[in-house]
Amino acid sequence: MKKVVIRADSSLAIGSGHIVRCISLAKELRNLGWEVHFLTILYKGNFNYLIEKQNFQLKEFLINKNDSQDRELNDARISKNYINKINPDLIVLDNYSLGKVWEKYIKSDTYTLAVIDDFIDRKHICDFLINQNFFDNEKKIEKKFLRNSIQPLIGPKFSLIDSSYRDEKKALKKKSNSVKTILLFFGGVDPDNVTSKVLRALKDKNFDQYHFELVIGAENPNKNEILEIFKEKQNLTIHHQLKSMAEVIARSDIAICSGGSNTWERACLGLPSLVITLAKNQVSYSKKLNELGYIEWLGDFRDIDEKVIRTKVLSFIKNSKKRLMMSKLSMGIVDGYGSKRVIETITNPKKESSELEKKLKKLSKSKLKITILSDHNSWLNEEISKFVYRLNSNGQKVSWCHDKNEVNKSDVCFILSFTKIIPRETLSKSKNNLVVHESDLPKGKGMSPMTWQILDGKNNITVTIFEASEKIDNGDIYFKRNLTLEGHELINEWRKFQAKITFEMCLDFLINYPEIIEEKKEQTGKETFFKKRNQNDSELEKTKTLEELFPKLRVVDNEAYPAFFKMGKHKYTLKIERMELKK
Repeated sequence: MKKVVIRADSSLAIGSGHIVRCISLAKELRNLGWEVHFLTILYKGNFNYLIEKQNFQLKEFLINKNDSQDRELNDARISKNYINKINPDLIVLDNYSLGKVWEKYIKSDTYTLAVIDDFIDRKHICDFLINQNFFDNEKKIEKKFLRNSIQPLIGPKFSLIDSSYRDEKKALKKKSNSVKTILLFFGGVDPDNVTSKVLRALKDKNFDQYHFELVIGAENPNKNEILEIFKEKQNLTIHHQLKSMAEVIARSDIAICSGGSNTWERACLGLPSLVITLAKNQVSYSKKLNELGYIEWLGDFRDIDEKVIRTKVLSFIKNSKKRLMMSKLSMGIVDGYGSKRVIETITNPKKESSELEKKLKKLSKSKLKITILSDHNSWLNEEISKFVYRLNSNGQKVSWCHDKNEVNKSDVCFILSFTKIIPRETLSKSKNNLVVHESDLPKGKGMSPMTWQILDGKNNITVTIFEASEKIDNGDIYFKRNLTLEGHELINEWRKFQAKITFEMCLDFLINYPEIIEEKKEQTGKETFFKKRNQNDSELEKTKTLEELFPKLRVVDNEAYPAFFKMGKHKYTLKIERMELKK
């Protein structure tokens, strides 16, 4: 059995964040058969009971404040004594007060060491460095640590959040246009009592119609004051130290919260958030997330008053467009598999980069303004949100909208899964406007080209990227690619292939931009058109065999437009899914 020792602390001053995220990692390791040991200082107001609740091995120790020895070195000696007894396969360090002195001492015995650190300005002596914060120059940061033979795990895709969030995400319902429930959370301790400031700001008749879900830590020193502020109110539910906040985040419509690890928990479930930063390490990425539309940053808790909070919250509630876009964008940042991804990288560190990552690396030298335009209810939006995050974290500046009137001035505008005609004035806002269309243009212009070709029995689909014009699918062509299916894929499967090739072609265009403009060619040949499909096109002919009906079954959407047939006075719907046969 493999073993891991996790060195992390918690207290009223430190908070609970280090312990909480390490528990998330520990649970994933245990699920894989690892034996987990926690090593922590016995500080006053610690959260070690959270470790004990999970039945992990726990070793607590004390550091003599009056000890003349270097505190970090003393900690390293005590830690190493314990570590040597365990002889672990992996050591995880999550502690801002411990750095290269501790790491060097531990690494002298060639242990594999992974360090979790939210700062990027400290030197480390470790094998893996985990930083889950958002950066718009991830590749640059990665290079910095690779030069020192450290494998960096940078960005929210490595966020260490509980598995309950990815489970909740699978069952998540689309966010409503209206606001009924507001989540409030400012960490497990909130030593500066920002919670009380926010509650006083919301103690106003304008907020009587909303229900508040307030989460405070069991060790919060200001619990009595907090309870006193809203004691006469009936629209407040208080939760003390939840095992997981996934359920309360999922049922909330907006959040007023701090930065920190909870940022990524909220992002995973697409909760539009107003953020008040509580610590210096939260400011830089909160500013950037605000700039890119992932959150609304109100400022540092020292700089804002109750009036500002009240005004900003009311404005946010009224702006449903902003909230819904924020929800879509933020869900592309975190998928809930960060802990698994960390473990996979550590256990298989030399995993080859994907084609998408290779293309992004090539693009990192360019600094382009990019716009993406799609229908607000497009099936592609979930994948677009991930694509936007990849571009933003790679140094590009991307805006995403669903309305042609909201298109910003940009170098390149990608019009993806957008069904309305684009007027000249919109096209003029960008130097180039690109459409990705799943047909061998000029053949197969119009709506739902993938669907019509699959219905026709085709599994080798030509995909074209071309310059948008005022006429439907009529612009100059840049290049084409082939998408090959095996013939058994249902709509949720072949759409994944469609999304993959779409974004690969977008990246290929960007990588070769602007030189590629010179390669465009006019469309030649006879044009054909596909008509728009509707729900009635999912009707099954009762006289046909299942084999004959299979192409139609491959393209029906079980939710939006399921397969159906009519019998007598009734209509019957069918849902289809593919399962592998047992050998």
